[in-house]
Order: sequence, then structure tokens, then C-alpha cells
Amino acid sequence: ITLKLYRDCAAGNAAFDNSITIEVLQANGTAFSPSKNIVMALGTITKLNPYVDTCVTKPNVCVEEAVYTKVVSNLPPIAGGYHLFWQRCCRNGSILNIANPLSAGESFYTRIPDNNLLINNTSPTWVNSPPTFVCQGSPINFNHAATDADGDSLVYKFYDPYLGCDATVLQSPNCVTAYPTFPGNTATFSKVTWNAGYATNNPLGGGGLTLSTAGLLNGIPPTIGQFVVGVKCEEWRNGVKIGEILRDFQFNVVNCPPLANPDFLSSGGCSGKTVTFTNTTAPPANNYLWNFGDTNTLADTSKLTNPTYTYPTLGTYTVTLISNKGTACADTIIHTVFVSSVTANFTSNTSGCIGLPVTFKDGSTTAVGSTISSWNWKFGDGGISGIQNPTHIYNTAGTFTVTLIVTSSAGCKDSIKHIVVIKNLPTPNFTTSSLCNGTNISFTNTTAPAATTYHWDFGNTATLLDTSNATNPSYNYPGTGTYTVTLVLNKGSACAITFTKVITLSSITANFTDNAPGCIGMAVNFIDSSKVSSNSTITIWSWDFGDGGTASSNNPSHTYIASGTYTVTLIVTSAAGCKDTITHTVVIQNTPVPNFNFSGFCNSKTVKFTNTTVPPGNTYFWDFGNGSALNDTSKATNPTYTYPAIGNYTVTLIVNKGTACAITITKVIKLSSIKANFTSAVTACANIAVIFTDLSTVSSNSSITGWIWNFGDTKTSTLQNPSH
Repeated sequence: ITLKLYRDCAAGNAAFDNSITIEVLQANGTAFSPSKNIVMALGTITKLNPYVDTCVTKPNVCVEEAVYTKVVSNLPPIAGGYHLFWQRCCRNGSILNIANPLSAGESFYTRIPDNNLLINNTSPTWVNSPPTFVCQGSPINFNHAATDADGDSLVYKFYDPYLGCDATVLQSPNCVTAYPTFPGNTATFSKVTWNAGYATNNPLGGGGLTLSTAGLLNGIPPTIGQFVVGVKCEEWRNGVKIGEILRDFQFNVVNCPPLANPDFLSSGGCSGKTVTFTNTTAPPANNYLWNFGDTNTLADTSKLTNPTYTYPTLGTYTVTLISNKGTACADTIIHTVFVSSVTANFTSNTSGCIGLPVTFKDGSTTAVGSTISSWNWKFGDGGISGIQNPTHIYNTAGTFTVTLIVTSSAGCKDSIKHIVVIKNLPTPNFTTSSLCNGTNISFTNTTAPAATTYHWDFGNTATLLDTSNATNPSYNYPGTGTYTVTLVLNKGSACAITFTKVITLSSITANFTDNAPGCIGMAVNFIDSSKVSSNSTITIWSWDFGDGGTASSNNPSHTYIASGTYTVTLIVTSAAGCKDTITHTVVIQNTPVPNFNFSGFCNSKTVKFTNTTVPPGNTYFWDFGNGSALNDTSKATNPTYTYPAIGNYTVTLIVNKGTACAITITKVIKLSSIKANFTSAVTACANIAVIFTDLSTVSSNSSITGWIWNFGDTKTSTLQNPSH
């Protein structure tokens, strides 16, 4: 059995007891007879003295650890197990987070369960001693975990530390004021009372302490002082809590100022050989030692806070500053110091124009042994650049101060300023006369504001003589085609600006044909026959048919609903934007209704055709349907045609053939023969019926459909074979 105690070992505080008595009670809290209390002598005492950098404020915290341990063999397994605890006064009166700390005392407890719960068990042991001190306002990252030889599950929690004996009882197995009770065989101790702002899970105040499931103690202590913290480790096996160990310890929160961090700046090394050093060590150290890196002498040192040193020549020197030399908190910083020079200079256009780049050329120089490492340009309009030879575009006119700051590899800087005048930039543009159906083109310069000079290149690559310096020139091109025209304003100056425009010279001629004259209700076809130069195509056709109708296709058709004379207009537009217009007149007539009659088709092969078309057509074309002959047509108005044989023939009449008014009618005619004949008695008696037998014949493409008999006595019949 082991008990570890920690005490504040500052002068005047109580020492560890030479021996202690662990009270051993039965499960219900009654003492054993004879007593099983365990007396343990003081074992080792170790002063906990973790490394504390002497450059921080010495925390002046002294913590000792005492170990009391003993092997006991007089605790055999019994029902309910054993309660073991030890109590003592007193805590530090300076503790801030509990009430009456000097009288609070403390109790330490553990339990040995009986064998009905488990047979073998070893309590967990803490891995690390508690921290000697922690720093106010700095993160705590303390591993408060324990290990368990049996591999049981460990759960970590804050707990309320137990009260012990009061200040009047130094130590006793029976601290009357805080002796535990054992309701339900559970040891129950009186607990400390937290001052306002502190609690079980907030022992340092400000909510600044957490305990993870892995036993990691984290937080930032907000307040300097001494605080009681209680941490317990519960031991679980198979879902049953089988034991716990407790740690009731004092947190010492102290001020931990940072180490002195040496550093310095230097100046003057670029304008001479004397360099001034400015000490920027923070927080300040107690002493300083400088070594200026001058290898020509041993006298290149100083103990001043902010020294100066004159170097013998230009060059590069390694300067060392040691803070708190000769102490445990000594620290060193080394910088390279350059004793050098640099001269800034540049050239540029003294004038420029809005929107056009102005070129700046660096002409800066440095001392031998160094180079220019950076360029900082300020163009006076808010624009900046970091390259050696920049260009810059100004967006407003005016006078601008351009500044160049150069820095050398030795850390030296110099600056220079020049004036640049920026003028308003003209906007180039031009228009042309018509580019359609002509080659002599006039150019109208619309540049605003006006430029000083103009230079034209008309884009005729076949000659070098296609240029002009006139403001508004003309040029006669060799033919249609596409040309790139270039206008250069202020050629050869910083404000030169170039404008190009592609022009296309093209020709177009509108034309069309139609199949008029036409007739009402019948489509008239219009065929585009317009021509365009080879460098373009017709893209738009605009038709106006004179009756309110329009079309946009190249070859439209149109149906008129009234007769009359109409002016048809075609406007064609090419891809080059050229247009041309042409008009034609078309005549629309009333539409004839074709028809005809015919005669002579019985007992004859010659048929006469009578044309009854109304209104009359301009032309007629007949096809008499005799497919075996080449001459079975006629253009006569009322023709006659002799067929080769009796039969059926399809006759076609086309009125106004080949025109918009063409209209057709067809009829089938039958050429047929018929011969009447009959027989009867030659003589007969009055009032006795005479039988008449029809012997008439008809061609094969017909049949007899009616008979009319006249018996000579005014009597008649329509039967084929009557009697009378």
C-alpha cells in the first residue's frame, strides 16, 4: 500500500509526519478488534524541481514529494472488503478557491473490494507527478493519466476534495470534525466548500480547466495564486466500477514573463562608414555584448545598449548581439550589416498620352560588391510596380511625379523623382463613301480630338503607293475586294496610336424573271437573277409584289386575287452590305373556265370540237387522245379531228399553256356506230297482233339503251320487241 503526499516546502510550512496511520475499517465503517490500522514510516522525500529558465521571473515555488509505502498481509478477503483512509490538517492559508483553507484539512481514501466482486486487482497508478507550477495566461497541457496493470478501463473526473482534521488537530486516526460516515457501506467524506466563482469542474475560475476522457488536463489559468484541484481516476471492469484513486493537490499559478529576445536594427551604412545600432530586445535584458564583425581589429565590441561603429571600408559585416551574457538566460542574435551605397536614376518619355504605355528604364548604380535587389516605382497616379524596367498606362491627363526607390543587396536604399506630362489621347476613327458598285473611295477622318499628324495605308498590297498624309484622302482601288485600311495618329511620337478597319468593295445588280402574265388565284413564279461580285454573296432578298404581299426568299411565288397591272420590286443586299433595286410590271388577268362540246362521234370517225371557254383564253392547246399518232394535237380554237377507229378517247384542252394562267380540262369521248333493223309479218289482219322483232346492231364500245317504235297509225312503243 502506497500513499504519496506533497507539501509546500517554503520556509515555515509544516514538515511531513515521520509516520502515519492508515485507518482500516469494515464495510459498515466499524473498526476491527484487534485493530488492522496500518502504521507506515516516512520513506523517501524528493524535491520536485523541474527546469525553470532563469530568464523568467523565478516562481519561488517549492514542492516536495513524500512516499509512504508498506506491504501488508493482515487483510484477507472478507465480505464487503475494507475501507482505508488517512486524514490530516492543514492546507495553505493562501489558497484562494476554498473557504477557510487553513482549517479545511484533507482526507485520502481507497477501498479494497471483497472477492465477490473480483479476486485480483491492482489499483491504477498516476503516470506523472502534478506540475510544480503553471503560468498565468499560458496553456496547460498536462498529462494527468494513470496506468492500470490489469488493463481495466479508466475514467477521469474532477471531484470535490475531502475535508480532513481542523487546524487544532495536527493528525489523528479519529479526526472528529471530518470523520467519514458509511451509509450503505459507502465511505462518505465531508467536502471542501468552494468560494464564489469556483466549482468542482472549474477549480481555477474563469472556466479555464478541462479534463479529457484520456486524462489530459488543459486550460489557461486566469489568476495568479494557489488553488486546490481534485482529480479522480475510476477503474471499471466489465461495466462494473471496481475501484478509484484520488489526487488532491495544490496548483501554484505564477507569473512567467517571457525570455529576453535579442534583436536590433542598423542605420547609416548606406550613407557612410559609421553605422548606428538600435537595440530592439524585448523584454529588455540586464546586459548586452556587441561584436561588430570587423576582422581587422579586436576592438570592435561594445557593451552599450545602442552603440555606433565606424567601419574601415565598404563591405559586408557579421554583427553579433548577446543578451544577458554569462547567465543561464543568455541568448544571441546575428545579422549581416552592409556598409555600401546605391544611387537611384531612371529615364523615360517626358510626355505621353492617356491610354498608351510610357516606358521607364532603370539607370541606378550600386557600390562594388552589391547589386540592386528591388525596385519600387510610384507613377504618381496611384500605380506602382516592382520590376526593373516597367511600362505604365495613365488614364487621365496631367503632370505626374514619378518616384523610383531602389534597394541594393546590401540593404541600402535611394530614391529619385522625375516629371512626366500626360496628354489627352485622340480617339481615331473614319468613315468612307459607299463601298458598293464603285472603286474610288473617299475617307472622312472622324478622329476626336484632332491629332497632330495622320498617316494612311489603304491596304492595296499590289503597290507601295497606297498611302497618304492627308486628313481626308481619297483612293482609287484596282477592283472589288477586301482591304485593311490603317490610320496612324501622331506617327513616330510617344502618343502614336494605330487604328485599322477592314473595308470590302463589292458590286451588286438586282434582276429577276417571272412567268407573267398571270391569272387570278394562280401562282406567279419569280426567279432571282441578281448578280454580285465574287468577294460577296447575296444574303437578303426583299420582294414587294405590288398588292401588299411581300417575301424574303430568293425565288418566291405569289398568288394575286384581283386582275390588274402590278409593279413588282426586288431589293437585294449582299454580305458586304451593298444593295440594289429593280422593278418589273406584271399583268394579272381574270382566270378562264375551260370547256368544250363535240359532235359527229356517231357513225363517223371525224369529230368537230366547239370551244366554250369563258372568258376566252389567249391560246389553246388540244390533245385528242390518239396515242398512236404524232399529229393528234391542235392549237385551233374549234378544231376537227378524224380518229382512226371507233373507240374511247381522252381529249385534253389546255388554255394559256406555258403561262401563269395555264388551266386544263379533259373529257372522254366515245366514237360509236349503230344500225337500226327489225323483222315482222309482211301482212296481217286487222285486230290481230303483229309481233315486231328488233335486229338493230351497235359497235362493241356501246350498247342500245332505247327504242322508239312508230307503227304508222300514230301508235308508238318503247319496248325492244313490241307487238301491235
